Amino acid sequence: RLRESEERFRVLISKGADMITVSDREGKIIYASPTTERVSGYTPEEFAQQHPFDLIHPEDRPRCEEALNELVNTPGVSLDLQHRVRHKDGTWRWVEGTFTSLYNDPAVGGLVANVRDVTARKRTEEALRSSEERSRLTMESVTDYAILTTDAEGHIETWNVGAECVFGYTEAEVIGQPTAIIFTPEDRAKGEPEKEMREAREAGRAADERWHVRKDDSRFYVSGVLVPLLDEGGAVIGYAKIARDLTEQRRAEEALRRAHEELESRVRERTGELQAVNETLVEEVRDRLAAEGRARELVRKIVTAQEEERKRVARDLHDQLGQQLTALQLKLETHRTRLAGDEASRAQVEEIQTIARQIDNEVDFLAWELRPASLDDLGLPAALQNFIEEWSKHVGTPAKFHTTGFVSEADRLPPEIEINFYRIAQEALNNIYKHAEAGGVDVIFERRADQVVLIVEDDGKGFNLRTAVGSKDRGIGLINMRERASFVGGTLEIESRKGVGTTLFVRVPLPPVENGR
Repeated sequence: RLRESEERFRVLISKGADMITVSDREGKIIYASPTTERVSGYTPEEFAQQHPFDLIHPEDRPRCEEALNELVNTPGVSLDLQHRVRHKDGTWRWVEGTFTSLYNDPAVGGLVANVRDVTARKRTEEALRSSEERSRLTMESVTDYAILTTDAEGHIETWNVGAECVFGYTEAEVIGQPTAIIFTPEDRAKGEPEKEMREAREAGRAADERWHVRKDDSRFYVSGVLVPLLDEGGAVIGYAKIARDLTEQRRAEEALRRAHEELESRVRERTGELQAVNETLVEEVRDRLAAEGRARELVRKIVTAQEEERKRVARDLHDQLGQQLTALQLKLETHRTRLAGDEASRAQVEEIQTIARQIDNEVDFLAWELRPASLDDLGLPAALQNFIEEWSKHVGTPAKFHTTGFVSEADRLPPEIEINFYRIAQEALNNIYKHAEAGGVDVIFERRADQVVLIVEDDGKGFNLRTAVGSKDRGIGLINMRERASFVGGTLEIESRKGVGTTLFVRVPLPPVENGR
């Protein structure tokens, strides 16, 4: 049994991960286990020839010498140490060991050391410390975004400098407070903080845009996202929230929306009466075929008046509001230049400049949409191509334009046909933007032997034609397109299938050839 026990002990020592050594009071090695080479690179015999302190890193040596003195003078005591040692290959390795003073034990008579290589672990720990330090520096340097974390119940645990800037609370004031402190009273009453955490748990994130309150009770508009923090087992241990103040952007969007509504209202007010007259005349034409010619002439005058009014409104937009926006941008640029030393104010001015440019671009697009100069100067094919390209860029829907049969100036259509084709195409594309949710649009404009054909095709969700005709929103647009086609002696047909898309066909006969043309 004793022999078996000794053999078991020998195997454990030779196969273990730790290096085991025994040294006398002077530090001379009197025993080194077979695993010594695995840890130090030296064979047991080579290691016994070394003085351990010669292998210890100079910065760690005083601490190790102090520990050795304590072990020599205190029999039976054990100490745990971490220090660097020089490997046989010349590199420095981190080791961790338990040193036990057994000088007075006759069976041992020395200092027993169980030592293992922990270099990889130390590198991992150092990388983790470095990562945590980078995260801390990032949290402290980000001031435009509020970044905070909470426990699983929603009590705030961390609060960066950006959160102080955005919400007005210092870190000391909010640590331990529920996140409900930054929600409006009405949102707290509706349980919005709890709903946000529940959505983050169930969906993996909760994004929202809502009004929040600062420390001084002022309200501001915030865009934020909340994500759950999970432990290794996937359990929620807290939440992280990133938020940004969008108050100025929302105010600018509100101003832009009001400007759009005002412009649309002006157009509706100026064209409403003409539209009413138009509808009255259309009814009279249906009842009195004898007056068809006179009614058509009146409708032509109305449409002409509409186009003249569009042209005037477009000119007013460009000349008056456009000049005012240009003056505003120049003043903003002057103000920005004067704020050379104030980066925060300078950044706010630059943000307002961006908003002003956006409004300027929207006004330009509205003026151009009301009456494109290219229609009078270059003709319908060029005007359609220009409009489709601008429309595609403006709404973000890819669109392609194809035209054939218009080779020279002699192929140009009469002005009243050109403007009605243009308005039909304009109405069709606007309907696609409002209703179709299309991924792409194709527009084909062809001059054939006896007629001119316009085809507008999209791959959107399609619609029920019978239902759409009775719709207040889409039905008026369809009626207007049919009337414009009829006004120039043409027809309009629509084919649509739900989930497939819609195709619009406009066919107008070519006017008689005159003077050899």
